[in-house]
Amino acid sequence: SDFLENANARLKESSRAWEEADTVIITLGTAFVWKHQPEGRIVSNCLKRPGYEFTHELLGLQEVKDLLNAIISAAPEKEFILTVSPIRHLGDGAHSNQVSKSTLLLAEESVLDHGRVRYFPAYEIVMDELRDYRFFAEDLVHPSPTAVGCIWEKFVEAAVCPADRALMGFRQIRSGTTEVKDSGFRFHNCMIPFDQLKENEKRKDRASLCHIPLFMALD
Repeated sequence: SDFLENANARLKESSRAWEEADTVIITLGTAFVWKHQPEGRIVSNCLKRPGYEFTHELLGLQEVKDLLNAIISAAPEKEFILTVSPIRHLGDGAHSNQVSKSTLLLAEESVLDHGRVRYFPAYEIVMDELRDYRFFAEDLVHPSPTAVGCIWEKFVEAAVCPADRALMGFRQIRSGTTEVKDSGFRFHNCMIPFDQLKENEKRKDRASLCHIPLFMALD
């Protein structure tokens, strides 16, 4: 079927991106998962199975740490940038969302001692720096294009060397960048030591990036 062909094509594309990447960006979205009870497995899709076969569960801190450590340890040749998605998952309520995000933040903090792992504060930028309504979409959950532009510019400044930055023309990539500057908004210092990533400029002509949005933990 077309669905299966498209799914397999995306899987091959993702696998190729992973193999070629020098630096991998992992974004965790929620610590809540769906578990298929007959098999005891965490799944990403119900595959049209009856709803009663699944339970909604919150992963513990150690489980998320184990997931991250497994990914990082499996690729000793790669560097990693960890983030937490600023998009709130409010289906289980605001408190449950905070518990989930806190679990992810603590898990990511615990694996930074690998030496080749860095943290980019996308979640903190939106929650602390961009608290005004104009930085959110109409649903008040998703970041607005202006907020996305802010995060993108900050990320590029932190993780991409100046030579590659010029080639990217990153100031024109997001229209929100100009809008933010015109409004007089400025970021506070994020205190993120991305020196190791910037060393790519000395070691390689180009750094290849791969982004893994883990909005649900997979087995």
